[in-house]
Amino acid sequence: MIRVSSRDAQRDLDLIPLICETIRRRRHIGFEDVQKLDRLCHRAENLTPGEADAIFALARKRVPACAEWDEFFAQTLGGWFLDDLTPSGIVSRDKARWLMARLDGDAALSNAQYRLLQHVLENTLGCDEDLLAFAPPVAPPDWISHCTSARI
Repeated sequence: MIRVSSRDAQRDLDLIPLICETIRRRRHIGFEDVQKLDRLCHRAENLTPGEADAIFALARKRVPACAEWDEFFAQTLGGWFLDDLTPSGIVSRDKARWLMARLDGDAALSNAQYRLLQHVLENTLGCDEDLLAFAPPVAPPDWISHCTSARI
């Protein structure tokens, strides 16, 4: 079990990557892990790119996870990604490629990665064609059509 003191939770920039590495070595994401990451990510004013990369890297490892992991991953990193799109609300080609590189792994998208992509496409005003093509072919048509109506 990973313990987080209130002092650490205030803003130790190395803590989130350290927790992700510990989870990766343990090869299981538990409910307590998600709670700790959630607490750290939401107490922090903004995730840093390094913290986001550590969480993306953990998702690419596809270790077994509790049910809460998918929602945490989609909401936290989706929110962080979308916040960076303001004021336009449009995913540029560079941003689309950046996101696809973080989601891409050796296999099909995991449930957590799929939900993140869904969250982004549902909450953007428009996006690059490459991001639409990256969406899994089994994606529900309602969230793909939402984004295709505002292509850039």
